[in-house]
Amino acid sequence: SAEDWADIRSDSMTLIGTNVNVTQQTITEKKKSLNNLPVYIRSPTSSHTETKFLKGTMIDENRNLVKVIDKDISKEPVYLTVPANDIIYEDEPFQSKYYVNFTYETTDAVYLSYLRSNLNWKTRYQLSLFEESKSPIIIAMADIRNDGKSRIDVEHAELLGGDINLRMFEQHRSERYEAREHAVMYSISHAQLSTGSPPPSVSRGEEVAGLYVFSINQPFSIDA
Repeated sequence: SAEDWADIRSDSMTLIGTNVNVTQQTITEKKKSLNNLPVYIRSPTSSHTETKFLKGTMIDENRNLVKVIDKDISKEPVYLTVPANDIIYEDEPFQSKYYVNFTYETTDAVYLSYLRSNLNWKTRYQLSLFEESKSPIIIAMADIRNDGKSRIDVEHAELLGGDINLRMFEQHRSERYEAREHAVMYSISHAQLSTGSPPPSVSRGEEVAGLYVFSINQPFSIDA
């Protein structure tokens, strides 16, 4: 839907796989025009106590320009720029549809990857220090919030921290602290997991050219 598309960073969409070569990518918006369709508009002669509507024809939907023929106003057609809230449509207005097409070569399975702007998250850390004979432990917890209007089902996720517009040239792993798997956890607002499933865990962070990447190892859903 148009609402879901608004939450997707279209410039981040790409195909990923172990052996994929993308040669072309196109994004197309298709929407049926409302121009020349009949509509009703609030009459300029309406008052606070009485609302009148006039039948007209949409001329330019981008400007809400409507052509009206009404003998009480003029013998000739008149053109009015009407506020969106004063327009009544006979049918539900059409929504844009977006199509993403790739031309690529591969011998293995490929997956669509993209960034979403409606998922917000922050990490919290707890560092435990011991005597010199025992290595320190850092516990990482991620709080994820869905600010969109629809539920999101996630098969696999990577949380990115830092400036996501940086170009990533070199990947290297931070070795500052030892993180133990049983000491890494996360929480999600409105999260839904299958009964009996262990909670997903946030992996040890990897630093990538100024970004910090945390992988989540199990499918989950987040309600809006």
